[in-house]
Amino acid sequence: MYGVSQVITDYEPLKFSSFRVFFAVRGTILQDSVLMIEQVLVTAIFVAAALPVYWYFNRSAGMGAEDGLSMRKWLDEQEGRMREFAMIMTVLASLLLSFYTGISVSRWWTIRAAGVGGIKAAAMELEMLVSQLVTQEPQVLDAIRRYVRTSLVLIFLWRRKRLGPAVKQAEAREACLDLVAQGLLTEQEVNQLCKWNHCLHETIWAWLSAIIATLYQEGKIKSDQLLRNLLESLRIEYEEDANGFMRNLPDFLDILFYLN
Repeated sequence: MYGVSQVITDYEPLKFSSFRVFFAVRGTILQDSVLMIEQVLVTAIFVAAALPVYWYFNRSAGMGAEDGLSMRKWLDEQEGRMREFAMIMTVLASLLLSFYTGISVSRWWTIRAAGVGGIKAAAMELEMLVSQLVTQEPQVLDAIRRYVRTSLVLIFLWRRKRLGPAVKQAEAREACLDLVAQGLLTEQEVNQLCKWNHCLHETIWAWLSAIIATLYQEGKIKSDQLLRNLLESLRIEYEEDANGFMRNLPDFLDILFYLN
Protein backbone atom coordinates (compact mmCIF):
# COMPACT_ATOMS: atom_id res chain seq x y z
CA MET A 1 0.00 0.00 0.00
CA TYR A 2 2.97 2.34 0.38
CA GLY A 3 3.28 4.68 -2.57
CA VAL A 4 -0.17 3.92 -3.98
CA SER A 5 -1.26 6.86 -6.11
CA GLN A 6 -4.91 5.87 -6.54
CA VAL A 7 -7.35 4.18 -4.19
CA ILE A 8 -10.82 2.99 -5.19
CA THR A 9 -13.57 4.74 -3.25
CA ASP A 10 -16.56 3.69 -5.34
CA TYR A 11 -17.47 1.61 -8.39
CA GLU A 12 -20.46 0.80 -10.61
CA PRO A 13 -22.01 -2.60 -9.75
CA LEU A 14 -23.93 -2.73 -13.05
CA LYS A 15 -20.70 -2.51 -15.02
CA PHE A 16 -19.32 -5.59 -13.28
CA SER A 17 -22.59 -7.44 -13.88
CA SER A 18 -22.34 -7.18 -17.66
CA PHE A 19 -19.85 -8.09 -20.38
CA ARG A 20 -18.12 -4.76 -19.81
CA VAL A 21 -16.29 -6.40 -16.93
CA PHE A 22 -13.98 -8.04 -19.49
CA PHE A 23 -12.82 -4.61 -20.63
CA ALA A 24 -12.32 -3.11 -17.15
CA VAL A 25 -8.71 -2.05 -16.65
CA ARG A 26 -8.69 0.99 -14.38
CA GLY A 27 -8.42 0.09 -10.71
CA THR A 28 -7.68 -3.60 -11.39
CA ILE A 29 -4.57 -5.70 -10.93
CA LEU A 30 -3.80 -5.19 -14.62
CA GLN A 31 -2.37 -1.80 -13.64
CA ASP A 32 -0.19 -3.30 -10.90
CA SER A 33 3.31 -3.17 -12.37
CA VAL A 34 4.81 -5.23 -9.54
CA LEU A 35 2.39 -8.08 -10.19
CA MET A 36 3.12 -8.05 -13.92
CA ILE A 37 6.88 -8.09 -13.34
CA GLU A 38 6.55 -11.02 -10.94
CA GLN A 39 4.42 -12.91 -13.48
CA VAL A 40 7.05 -12.37 -16.19
CA LEU A 41 9.77 -13.63 -13.82
CA VAL A 42 7.75 -16.75 -12.95
CA THR A 43 7.21 -17.46 -16.65
CA ALA A 44 10.92 -16.96 -17.37
CA ILE A 45 11.89 -19.35 -14.56
CA PHE A 46 9.47 -21.97 -15.91
CA VAL A 47 10.84 -21.68 -19.46
CA ALA A 48 14.44 -21.79 -18.18
CA ALA A 49 13.67 -25.03 -16.31
CA ALA A 50 11.55 -26.70 -19.03
CA LEU A 51 13.76 -26.14 -22.09
CA PRO A 52 16.89 -27.87 -20.72
CA VAL A 53 14.80 -30.82 -19.55
CA TYR A 54 13.21 -31.16 -22.97
CA TRP A 55 16.53 -30.87 -24.78
CA TYR A 56 18.48 -33.30 -22.58
CA PHE A 57 15.61 -35.76 -22.52
CA ASN A 58 15.72 -36.22 -26.28
CA ARG A 59 19.51 -36.64 -26.17
CA SER A 60 19.72 -39.06 -23.25
CA ALA A 61 20.63 -42.69 -23.82
CA GLY A 62 17.74 -45.01 -24.53
CA MET A 63 15.39 -42.15 -25.36
CA GLY A 64 16.28 -41.74 -29.03
CA ALA A 65 14.08 -42.08 -32.05
CA GLU A 66 15.45 -45.60 -32.71
CA ASP A 67 13.64 -46.89 -29.62
CA GLY A 68 10.40 -45.32 -30.72
CA LEU A 69 10.20 -43.20 -27.52
CA SER A 70 9.75 -39.47 -27.75
CA MET A 71 8.89 -36.73 -25.33
CA ARG A 72 5.25 -36.71 -26.47
CA LYS A 73 4.84 -40.46 -25.92
CA TRP A 74 6.54 -40.34 -22.54
CA LEU A 75 4.29 -37.52 -21.38
CA ASP A 76 1.25 -39.52 -22.50
CA GLU A 77 2.37 -42.40 -20.30
CA GLN A 78 2.78 -40.08 -17.31
CA GLU A 79 -0.67 -38.49 -17.66
CA GLY A 80 -2.21 -40.55 -14.85
CA ARG A 81 0.50 -39.63 -12.38
CA MET A 82 0.35 -35.98 -13.34
CA ARG A 83 -3.41 -35.93 -12.82
CA GLU A 84 -2.99 -37.49 -9.36
CA PHE A 85 -0.37 -34.89 -8.43
CA ALA A 86 -2.56 -32.06 -9.78
CA MET A 87 -5.51 -33.34 -7.70
CA ILE A 88 -3.40 -33.41 -4.53
CA MET A 89 -2.18 -29.86 -5.14
CA THR A 90 -5.74 -28.70 -5.93
CA VAL A 91 -7.07 -30.03 -2.62
CA LEU A 92 -4.14 -28.50 -0.72
CA ALA A 93 -4.56 -25.13 -2.44
CA SER A 94 -8.32 -25.08 -1.80
CA LEU A 95 -7.79 -25.77 1.91
CA LEU A 96 -5.14 -23.06 2.26
CA LEU A 97 -7.25 -20.61 0.25
CA SER A 98 -10.31 -21.27 2.41
CA PHE A 99 -8.30 -20.62 5.60
CA TYR A 100 -6.83 -17.43 4.15
CA THR A 101 -10.23 -16.21 2.95
CA GLY A 102 -11.77 -16.93 6.35
CA ILE A 103 -9.05 -14.95 8.15
CA SER A 104 -9.36 -12.04 5.70
CA VAL A 105 -13.14 -11.88 6.03
CA SER A 106 -12.95 -12.03 9.83
CA ARG A 107 -10.45 -9.15 9.87
CA TRP A 108 -12.65 -7.18 7.49
CA TRP A 109 -15.65 -7.72 9.75
CA THR A 110 -13.59 -6.73 12.79
CA ILE A 111 -12.60 -3.42 11.25
CA ARG A 112 -16.17 -2.80 10.09
CA ALA A 113 -17.93 -3.67 13.33
CA ALA A 114 -15.38 -3.15 16.10
CA GLY A 115 -13.32 -0.60 14.20
CA VAL A 116 -15.38 2.04 12.41
CA GLY A 117 -18.51 0.98 14.26
CA GLY A 118 -16.70 1.03 17.60
CA ILE A 119 -15.35 4.53 17.06
CA LYS A 120 -18.82 5.72 16.04
CA ALA A 121 -20.31 4.06 19.14
CA ALA A 122 -17.74 5.79 21.34
CA ALA A 123 -18.63 9.18 19.85
CA MET A 124 -22.36 8.61 20.19
CA GLU A 125 -22.09 7.43 23.80
CA LEU A 126 -19.82 10.30 24.86
CA GLU A 127 -21.97 12.86 23.05
CA MET A 128 -25.14 11.45 24.59
CA LEU A 129 -23.74 11.54 28.13
CA VAL A 130 -22.37 15.06 27.72
CA SER A 131 -25.54 16.43 26.15
CA GLN A 132 -27.89 14.86 28.70
CA LEU A 133 -25.85 15.19 31.89
CA VAL A 134 -23.41 18.06 31.35
CA THR A 135 -24.15 20.64 28.64
CA GLN A 136 -25.91 21.03 25.32
CA GLU A 137 -23.61 23.69 23.92
CA PRO A 138 -23.38 23.16 20.13
CA GLN A 139 -19.67 24.01 20.12
CA VAL A 140 -18.85 21.25 22.62
CA LEU A 141 -20.99 18.58 20.96
CA ASP A 142 -19.71 19.52 17.51
CA ALA A 143 -16.09 19.27 18.71
CA ILE A 144 -16.70 15.73 20.02
CA ARG A 145 -18.13 14.61 16.69
CA ARG A 146 -15.40 16.27 14.67
CA TYR A 147 -12.49 14.95 16.73
CA VAL A 148 -13.71 11.36 16.64
CA ARG A 149 -14.22 11.47 12.88
CA THR A 150 -10.83 13.12 12.49
CA SER A 151 -9.13 10.27 14.37
CA LEU A 152 -10.44 7.84 11.76
CA VAL A 153 -9.12 9.94 8.86
CA LEU A 154 -5.75 10.37 10.59
CA ILE A 155 -5.36 6.61 10.80
CA PHE A 156 -5.57 6.32 7.02
CA LEU A 157 -3.21 9.26 6.52
CA TRP A 158 -0.72 7.65 8.89
CA ARG A 159 -1.00 4.31 7.10
CA ARG A 160 -0.27 5.98 3.76
CA LYS A 161 2.93 7.50 5.20
CA ARG A 162 1.57 11.04 5.01
CA LEU A 163 1.89 11.48 8.77
CA GLY A 164 4.40 10.34 11.37
CA PRO A 165 7.75 11.23 12.94
CA ALA A 166 9.56 10.62 9.64
CA VAL A 167 7.38 13.16 7.82
CA LYS A 168 8.37 16.80 7.89
CA GLN A 169 6.08 19.15 9.75
CA ALA A 170 5.31 21.16 6.62
CA GLU A 171 4.29 18.00 4.72
CA ALA A 172 2.20 16.80 7.66
CA ARG A 173 0.43 20.14 7.82
CA GLU A 174 -0.30 19.99 4.09
CA ALA A 175 -1.83 16.53 4.54
CA CYS A 176 -3.93 17.72 7.48
CA LEU A 177 -5.24 20.71 5.55
CA ASP A 178 -7.57 18.28 3.80
CA LEU A 179 -9.34 17.98 7.14
CA VAL A 180 -10.09 21.70 7.02
CA ALA A 181 -11.67 21.34 3.59
CA GLN A 182 -13.78 18.46 4.90
CA GLY A 183 -14.98 20.52 7.85
CA LEU A 184 -13.41 18.23 10.44
CA LEU A 185 -10.87 20.67 11.88
CA THR A 186 -10.19 24.37 11.81
CA GLU A 187 -6.90 25.76 10.55
CA GLN A 188 -5.92 26.70 14.10
CA GLU A 189 -6.58 23.15 15.27
CA VAL A 190 -4.46 21.78 12.41
CA ASN A 191 -1.56 24.03 13.40
CA GLN A 192 -1.74 22.87 17.00
CA LEU A 193 -2.01 19.23 16.00
CA CYS A 194 0.94 19.33 13.59
CA LYS A 195 3.22 20.81 16.24
CA TRP A 196 3.19 17.40 17.90
CA ASN A 197 3.25 15.27 14.70
CA HIS A 198 3.45 11.96 16.53
CA CYS A 199 0.62 9.40 16.62
CA LEU A 200 -1.89 12.08 15.75
CA HIS A 201 -4.71 9.54 15.50
CA GLU A 202 -4.15 8.83 19.20
CA THR A 203 -3.22 12.36 20.23
CA ILE A 204 -6.56 13.78 19.14
CA TRP A 205 -8.31 11.49 21.63
CA ALA A 206 -6.49 13.45 24.34
CA TRP A 207 -8.38 16.49 23.08
CA LEU A 208 -11.62 14.71 23.97
CA SER A 209 -10.25 14.11 27.46
CA ALA A 210 -9.30 17.79 27.60
CA ILE A 211 -12.90 18.73 26.76
CA ILE A 212 -14.14 16.64 29.68
CA ALA A 213 -11.52 18.15 31.99
CA THR A 214 -12.44 21.69 30.90
CA LEU A 215 -16.12 21.05 31.56
CA TYR A 216 -15.22 19.76 35.01
CA GLN A 217 -13.10 22.83 35.78
CA GLU A 218 -15.96 25.09 34.67
CA GLY A 219 -18.25 23.32 37.14
CA LYS A 220 -20.55 21.88 34.49
CA ILE A 221 -19.78 18.34 35.62
CA LYS A 222 -21.43 18.30 39.00
CA SER A 223 -19.86 15.23 40.60
CA ASP A 224 -16.61 13.31 40.60
CA GLN A 225 -18.51 10.12 39.84
CA LEU A 226 -19.90 11.59 36.63
CA LEU A 227 -16.41 12.77 35.66
CA ARG A 228 -15.06 9.29 36.27
CA ASN A 229 -17.83 7.69 34.24
CA LEU A 230 -17.17 10.00 31.29
CA LEU A 231 -13.43 9.38 31.28
CA GLU A 232 -13.91 5.66 31.85
CA SER A 233 -16.33 5.43 28.95
CA LEU A 234 -13.91 7.28 26.71
CA ARG A 235 -10.98 5.08 27.73
CA ILE A 236 -12.78 1.74 27.37
CA GLU A 237 -14.28 2.57 23.99
CA TYR A 238 -10.94 3.75 22.63
CA GLU A 239 -8.85 0.86 23.93
CA GLU A 240 -11.23 -1.91 22.90
CA ASP A 241 -12.37 -0.50 19.58
CA ALA A 242 -9.88 1.98 18.15
CA ASN A 243 -6.76 -0.02 19.00
CA GLY A 244 -8.29 -3.19 17.64
CA PHE A 245 -9.22 -1.26 14.53
CA MET A 246 -5.65 -0.06 13.98
CA ARG A 247 -4.22 -3.56 14.53
CA ASN A 248 -6.31 -4.89 11.64
CA LEU A 249 -5.97 -1.81 9.44
CA PRO A 250 -2.99 -2.96 7.29
CA ASP A 251 -4.72 -6.20 6.27
CA PHE A 252 -7.97 -4.38 5.64
CA LEU A 253 -6.34 -1.84 3.33
CA ASP A 254 -4.65 -4.59 1.34
CA ILE A 255 -7.94 -6.46 0.98
CA LEU A 256 -9.81 -3.28 0.06
CA PHE A 257 -7.25 -2.24 -2.55
CA TYR A 258 -6.78 -5.58 -4.29
CA LEU A 259 -10.34 -6.95 -4.14
CA ASN A 260 -11.99 -3.72 -5.26
